[in-house]
Amino acid sequence: MKKLALIIATASLLAACNSVPKSHPQETPAVSANSKAELFSAANRKKNFGQVKFSSKINVETDRNVPRLNGTIYIEEGQKIWVNVSAAFINVARALITNQGVKAYESINKEFVDEDFSYLNKLLSTNFINYQSFQDLLLGRTFIDVNAREFSVAETSQGYTFSSIKPNKISADGKTFEYTAKLVYSKNFELNSVEINEKNYGESVSIQYGNRMETSAGSLPKNVKIITKGKKPVEISLENTKFDFAKMNAPFSVPQNYKKKEIK
Repeated sequence: MKKLALIIATASLLAACNSVPKSHPQETPAVSANSKAELFSAANRKKNFGQVKFSSKINVETDRNVPRLNGTIYIEEGQKIWVNVSAAFINVARALITNQGVKAYESINKEFVDEDFSYLNKLLSTNFINYQSFQDLLLGRTFIDVNAREFSVAETSQGYTFSSIKPNKISADGKTFEYTAKLVYSKNFELNSVEINEKNYGESVSIQYGNRMETSAGSLPKNVKIITKGKKPVEISLENTKFDFAKMNAPFSVPQNYKKKEIK
C-alpha cells in the first residue's frame, strides 16, 4: 500500500491511539456453516448515535520530533468529522471530512489539503476508504467490508478472528498491490484489532482498540493505536479522555495566505 503513512497523517488530524498490548489467542477450528451468517452479521452490526465528541491526548512517534498534542474530534453521524489539534494551547491543525472528501490545514507550514476519497484510495492503493469507513475506523467499528465471500472466520478462546481468504489486488500508477486483512473481535463482537498487510511492497498498518466504554453511541474505545510499517514507520497513540454527545458548531475555513500541499 503506497503511502500508507498518509492514513496516519490524516489520522493525526482525525484519529488516534494508545491501547492494550496485542494478544495472540490460540485459534480453534473454523466456525460451522450454520452459524457463519450470524457471525458476519454481528461483525458488521452498528448502532446509530447522532453525534459524539472526543477529547483526546495524541502522541506521535516518527522520525521527526512531534510534541504532545491535544485533539477534539467531533462526528455527526454520516455527515461530517471535524477535528481540531493543538499543542501548548496553540491551534496547529484542523480538518473537516465529509462525504465529498477531506479538507485540512496545518499552521506550522501554512499548508492545506483539499482532496476527495478517490484520490486517497489511489494514493493508499486501497478500495475501501470513504466517509463511512473512516467514521467507523474512528469509532472502533468494522470499517472493511467483511463478508463470507472474501473472509474466513474462526472462533478463538477470546472471541472471533476474520481473515482474508486471498489477497485483494489493486492496480495504481502502473503497479499492482496485494493486501490482506485480519480483524479480531471479542466474544461480544467489540473490535479489538485490525491488521492490513501489503504483499508486494512490504507495508502494513495495524490498528488496536482498547479500554472500551459503553455509551449511548455503543461501545467506544478510550485507547486506540495505529502503527504503520514501511519506509517511514509511524506510531500514533490517542487516549480519548472524555466523550460528549451534545451537538456543537464545527467551523472550518482555510486561511487566505495558506498554500495547497501536493501529496506525492
